[in-house]
Amino acid sequence: MQEIFIKRLEALMEENNMSQIELASRIGTTNVTISRYLSSERIPRLEIVTKIAEVFHTSVDYLVGLSDTKETWNEMQEIQNLLSSFGLKNLSKNQMHFIKELLENNKDSLKNEKSSIA
Repeated sequence: MQEIFIKRLEALMEENNMSQIELASRIGTTNVTISRYLSSERIPRLEIVTKIAEVFHTSVDYLVGLSDTKETWNEMQEIQNLLSSFGLKNLSKNQMHFIKELLENNKDSLKNEKSSIA
């Protein structure tokens, strides 16, 4: 479980261009402590794992490997509600993944469109 936590934490930090120093500052610890988590020298307390999950808008379950869903429940529920409004209900994981990729690949266009509407 610790290996999964380390891999996922490293990936989230990279995806969000976040340094150990910045993460440490946001969760109220030191970069040395973050370094120790990443090197398996120390295991974070549940309170710290929860703070890390909040910073990256994910779940503790995802961080420790109990779930492969990176998004928080609220975000997934909002996405499902939006899709339902278009008559798209009970989608498979592959279909949800396709829609997520479609949105990610077009997020710059969506942002530009949003700013031109405002």
